[in-house]
Amino acid sequence: MIFWKLTARELRRRPGRALLTLLSIAIGMAAVVSVSLGTATTRQASKQMFEMIAGRAALQITAEGNGAFPKTVVSTVERVPGVKAAVPSVQRFTKMRFEHKLFPLLAMGINPAIDRKARDYELREGEFFKDGNGILLESHFAQAIGARVGDEVKLMTPRPRSPLLKPARIVGLLTARGAAGFNKGGVVILPLPLAERYFTGRGNITAIDLVLEDGVNETTVAERIRAVLPQGLDVHSPATRTQLAKETLTSLEQGLLLATVLAVALGICIILNTFLMNVSERRRQLAILRAVGATRRQIVSMLLVEGLVLGVLGTVLGCLLGIGGGYLLMSAITRLYVATPPPVGFPWFPFLLAGVLGPTVAVVAAAVPALLTARITPVEAMQPLVLQEGSRSPPWLTWVGIALLAVSGAMEHASVRGWLLSSLSVYFTVAFIAAVVLLIPLVLDPLARAVTWLLSPVLRLEGRLAHRQVRRRPIRTALTAGVLYIAVTVGVGLGTTIINNVNDVCKWSHQTLAGDFYVRAMMPDTATGVTTRVPTEIQEEIRHIPGVSNVDTIQIISGVDAAGHAAVVAARQFSDPHNLGLDLLEADPATMRQDLLAGEVVVGTVLAQYAGVKVGDSITLKTRGGDRTFRVGGLVVDYMVGGYIVYMQRAVAERSFGIEGVDAFLVNAAPGDRADVQTALEKLCEQNGLMLQSNAELARLINTIVNGVVGGLWGILVLALLVAAFGVANTLTMNVLEQTRELALLRVVAMTRRQVRKMVLSQAGIIGVIGLGLGMLFGVTLAFLISRDTMALLGYPVPFIVQPVFLTGCFVAGLALVLAAALLPAERAARLDLLIALQYE
Repeated sequence: MIFWKLTARELRRRPGRALLTLLSIAIGMAAVVSVSLGTATTRQASKQMFEMIAGRAALQITAEGNGAFPKTVVSTVERVPGVKAAVPSVQRFTKMRFEHKLFPLLAMGINPAIDRKARDYELREGEFFKDGNGILLESHFAQAIGARVGDEVKLMTPRPRSPLLKPARIVGLLTARGAAGFNKGGVVILPLPLAERYFTGRGNITAIDLVLEDGVNETTVAERIRAVLPQGLDVHSPATRTQLAKETLTSLEQGLLLATVLAVALGICIILNTFLMNVSERRRQLAILRAVGATRRQIVSMLLVEGLVLGVLGTVLGCLLGIGGGYLLMSAITRLYVATPPPVGFPWFPFLLAGVLGPTVAVVAAAVPALLTARITPVEAMQPLVLQEGSRSPPWLTWVGIALLAVSGAMEHASVRGWLLSSLSVYFTVAFIAAVVLLIPLVLDPLARAVTWLLSPVLRLEGRLAHRQVRRRPIRTALTAGVLYIAVTVGVGLGTTIINNVNDVCKWSHQTLAGDFYVRAMMPDTATGVTTRVPTEIQEEIRHIPGVSNVDTIQIISGVDAAGHAAVVAARQFSDPHNLGLDLLEADPATMRQDLLAGEVVVGTVLAQYAGVKVGDSITLKTRGGDRTFRVGGLVVDYMVGGYIVYMQRAVAERSFGIEGVDAFLVNAAPGDRADVQTALEKLCEQNGLMLQSNAELARLINTIVNGVVGGLWGILVLALLVAAFGVANTLTMNVLEQTRELALLRVVAMTRRQVRKMVLSQAGIIGVIGLGLGMLFGVTLAFLISRDTMALLGYPVPFIVQPVFLTGCFVAGLALVLAAALLPAERAARLDLLIALQYE
């Protein structure tokens, strides 16, 4: 019980240090929890998106490219043994006009007589369907837009040779459950014949949901169904439709994983440094405990318990911060992908991971000083602590650092080359960065001498005195510089990579967004490419507008199997002879245009990387006519749908996938006629309920996203530097405590308070320049390694460009924070009571 009281008293006696340790654990665990929650929520939302629609269906039949197919297939699959019910439906994204406003939603055509076998509906108001006409809305969605039973709306339809907006009447409202809860209520349910007439043509559907008999083997039934299906159709689990969304998260998860692991490493350094200082400061207290009968085992146990208590409290605080971080992360992902954020879920795994990792990290960090304490005899500990200038760190620490540096570097190279799992590259990179911390004591003395000499015109005598104190505690100084080094390495490495990536995205958008104006029904989902289609007849209306020089079309065909990977096919006419609109990788645009017109395809670098194809190879796509092989004419850097994209000439796509309608029109105008063309396009869009965007508006949208990403980068960097600044303040406070008697003697021999402050600030400056300098060097190295590895790991060739302005900003911001953190210890040193300080041991 006495040891618990001593631990509690020590925590109350040093609340600042205890709070610092607590925050270091909390920040590391908050990063783990927030990243895990964010990625888990995103994946779960993607999975549930179609599972809500599928309802009780175990299997689903769709056409390649999400096209329509004959309804007669239903009777064929109903006869397959093991199938209990085959439920046809039409599912198409569209827009609904109500009271001069347009609302994007999912149109779902069903057969009420049999659809309840797969999905649940609960009517809240009105009738289910009336005489095969009318539509149903979710009640909360209807309330939000002010719609009631009996109101008339207009639905956008891409069917050719028919009005773009067709009238429909609301006959009932559904409770938000099952299919009605999909897309946060943004779903309109209508009779299957009406949906066929509006979206697919009579007798055509887009999906068949299959409910199986109890106890049957799903795989066996799927093989039986596949054997009787016509070419171009496939049977699969509804969850497999989320494969594309899952694969597009790979690069995001890799970057977040690297940041998370480095945040944990940063926390370990701070915790270890804090406990090492506790050992030195409590030297006499622990010696007295040993002298009155406490064993080494009891002392070690007491320190480990302190670490465990702080680890548990820090983990709890980190989990709470992580929940908020998860919401912020989802908002950032939402801003990046221009989508509606799903509600953050609370799976048990992130909290279990934090619950194990947090206390474990704290106990391991506390174990080192605890074992060092056990080796000190009571007589040694009660003697005054005399520090020798230039004391050396243990040789074994240097050898461990060298070995870890060599092994982690070799393993990282092997993982990039494909000899080991590529996913391990993140951990080897972190180990490589952390190994440098163990080598800082080896180079501390020459670095400290060099920095002191470099700053001698400014620091003068105070700088030489500060240099002595820095060299007295090589382990403590190295750990403090190591905290700064890790924070700056993370900030500079990831920051340089993100800035280079952002610049590359801007370059890509400038080349890809080739039109002066864009006419579409709604913005596409960046994760899937899905949007509402517009009839092709609109192209002729646009073409006849005076001043229009060129009109191109683009249509996204999602859910295409490309060499075993879920991808999208982007069908374009490539009608502009002056601008292909693709960020090609080492290819001539003019030659590539001819190759596309000849039937070749251009593949995204990410898809090419994972499918193992290169220019000149062939790639197999599942089309309406079965598997078809296309020659890869070129590779393109594309950031849409995570790079899982295939570009194809529209006429080739029409023959392969039977597409109709257009996702967007890319309109170019003669330079002197742009204002008139914009006016004419605005009238056309107003009449048909379409969206008009200029190139400048899209550029502003991209700049908004980019500014958000860069702002988040600076926020992460400042947070890491703040944590590092706390570590510097902690170290300097301990240095001041150990120099109490020396500072008093210096004051007696005429050193002024201003000189004392300058000496303490000089210590901070020397440590800061060492940590910041190493962080800059290895941060640029990290950026180079990431740039080298991104093509092999993710398929994106991110260029490596040193950013001088960013590096200067990091150094200045880091040094300013370090000096600011030193102000309080400096003031404490300057205000020492000389009589009391001269008696200090």
